[in-house]
Amino acid sequence: RFAAAMLGLSLGEAAFLAENIRGGILSVPRGQQEAAAACGLTPRKTFTRIVFPQAIRVILPAYGNSLISQVKN
Repeated sequence: RFAAAMLGLSLGEAAFLAENIRGGILSVPRGQQEAAAACGLTPRKTFTRIVFPQAIRVILPAYGNSLISQVKN
């Protein structure tokens, strides 16, 4: 029972955190990706050098709140 409960809670929290990441990535304006493509960057370089650094500013506070919530629980 304990293992099943831990698995269920872990999957639920993982889904919630994945939504935080998705929201952070979608918060970066599409024009940033278009500008990077116009400069000749590959999709991978566009993500690692343009999108991710901007998205991490949105993702980190939400992750911090989730960590505090987990510690409290």
